[in-house]
Amino acid sequence: MKLIYISQPMKNRSEEDILIERRNAMADISIRLEGEKFRVLDSFFEPPSDISRTNIEVSILGDCVKAMSKADVVYFCQGWEQSTNCTVEHIVTELYQLRVMHYDDEYNIKGLGELMKDRMNVTDGEKKYLNQIER
Repeated sequence: MKLIYISQPMKNRSEEDILIERRNAMADISIRLEGEKFRVLDSFFEPPSDISRTNIEVSILGDCVKAMSKADVVYFCQGWEQSTNCTVEHIVTELYQLRVMHYDDEYNIKGLGELMKDRMNVTDGEKKYLNQIER
């Protein structure tokens, strides 16, 4: 079973928008892996309470890089280039030669993520993180 890390822009986005994009990414990954089983690693981290507001993103980035270290593939969602954290994650994949997949219109099928909705469970960590970034 392949372990997948999904890098996606989250700042100033609704929980619904993030989860729909995540489902679409999972559908895209499923097509590209041609039925091979995979599991998406948790990439939603609750910021520590003892860190100043300005350093929260740095702390979360550290957690993300640690999670990426377990991945067989790192998938970058559309718009990753405009996100500071996603850009740093991409640099890490280049420096350490991690396997990468990028969002590509040719492979992405709009709405397919909705078909996978019932097969995807959102973890408590993901919900907490999404609530935190919306504040």
